[in-house]
Formats: sequence, C-alpha cells, structure tokens
Amino acid sequence: MHSKSVDKIVKNESGGTWPLHGHTREANFIKSTLYKWLQLWELPFSVEKSKFQMDLLAENIKILSPLGLVTGKNDFINIFGKAGDFIADFVLSDINIYPCGVGTYTAQAVCQYKRTFSDGTSENFVLQIEADLMKINPLKFIFQRIIIKKTEEAFRQTINTYERNRASEVIYYCMGIIEHNISDPKFYRDCFAKEFTIYPLQSAIIKNENDLNNWITGINGKLKGISIDPVNLQIVELPGHEIEVKFDLLFIGKNHEGQTVNSLSKNCWTLENDSHEAFARIKSIHVEKLEPIFI
Repeated sequence: MHSKSVDKIVKNESGGTWPLHGHTREANFIKSTLYKWLQLWELPFSVEKSKFQMDLLAENIKILSPLGLVTGKNDFINIFGKAGDFIADFVLSDINIYPCGVGTYTAQAVCQYKRTFSDGTSENFVLQIEADLMKINPLKFIFQRIIIKKTEEAFRQTINTYERNRASEVIYYCMGIIEHNISDPKFYRDCFAKEFTIYPLQSAIIKNENDLNNWITGINGKLKGISIDPVNLQIVELPGHEIEVKFDLLFIGKNHEGQTVNSLSKNCWTLENDSHEAFARIKSIHVEKLEPIFI
C-alpha cells in the first residue's frame, strides 16, 4: 500500500473543505467500486441485477441515509421498501480517496442526484457521500460504512447517468489494472468482449489476451510508479446496447533515470453493455493522440 500525508486542503462544490491526500495506488479500483454501487438505483430494481452490488457490501455493513439506517447486509433490501418505486441519476464529482488504516480507505464525493418516481414526479438534491472500504485483494474492495447526506436542493436537471456511470466503472477498473501491472487475464476477462481491438500509440494493434498482457507489462517495464487519471468523459449511447465514451487520459510515471514523465492521450472506447453482466465489456479502444504536458 502506498500512502502519503496530507498535502493541502481543497474547497468542494458544496462550500465545505476536505483534506486532499496524495495519490493512492488503490484510487482507481475504489472509484470503480463507487460507480458500480450507484448503478443499483439507476435501473428498475431486480434481485438478479442487484447481485453485483450486494457483493460489494460487508456482512455487517452500516448505511446511514435520509431513508434511515441499514445495519447488516440482510437488512439492506429494506432501503428499497422505504424508498418506494423509483429510479435515480447520479453525477459524482470531487471524489477524494485516502488511506484510513491498514487495508482500509475512505472515499468522499459530492453527488448531483435526481430521483424519479413511477408517477413521473421527481426531486433533485446535492448529496455528500462518505464511505469506508476494506481491501479484500488487490482488485476488490467492499463497503463497511456508507453515509449519505442531503446538503441542498438542486434546481438543475441531471441527465440519464446510467451509461456514464457504467462506462466510468470499467474505465477506472482498467486504469487500476495497468497501474498495478496485472497481466493475469482472469482479472480482466469480465470487462473485455470476446473479440476486442485496441489501437495504441507506438505499438501494434492488440486483438488477444497475450498481446494485451505484453502491452501492460511493457508499459510498466518502461515506467515506474504509474498514475493514470481519466478526465472529461463524454458519453454517447449507441444502437444495440453499446456505449461510446471519449475522454482525456492523464498519465504520470518515472523512467529508468528517475525523471517524471507526463503525458496526455485522447481516448475513444466502444463498450458492449449488458446490464446483467458485472461490467460493460470493451469492444474497441482508439488512442487518438499523445502530447507532453508542460506545467
């Protein structure tokens, strides 16, 4: 585990301040976990579709929200009975993640939230989310505690966010895989389509697991301490349950001489999206251009 002390204090969108800690190598996996958990409310509820989110909860999970207190995994389903028949949209921002113990992390985020009921009425709020997560293995984190607070009523309409959060989940997961130099295919088979194509820069086209393994290993062989941050996501829903997502990728690492290398790539991903599967699956990745960043 890599951790740093507090660097500075930043102001969040709701007017408060949170400590901003140094980058932790677990951040992208934890963000992926957050986006997966929120998807439970973005489609009509079913027990079958909830299984992926239920796997994210510790047996003794505690969830405190405006709907009340949930104690224990078996009590979690009660939150739906209290809430009624609704679907929701979530737009996360200001996500901060920092270590709070051995193998445990706290995630804090601001969330634009819209809840739409079966009769067509809706309500909009800004939420503050704080969650404690425990590391089960290098790729899996589960929630031990979640606190959700309404901070103010929101008057701007949110968009349908399911596709955005579904895409964000798989993107952050894949960034964590590269950061941790994970080349065992069993850890990423769930997020790649049976047939996929990657068009990287300065490398041959990738169409199979062996080439993907070599690519990930090659990146980590050239640079150490890699940190990857996707930003400025733009989502388009395509016919046939596919999602196109374009975003900028900020990439930082150190070369063999110990010099910091910064770069910015333009990415376009196409995803196959079956809501009954753990992840939207990557069908293609195009890396459009790469530029050095001078700060």
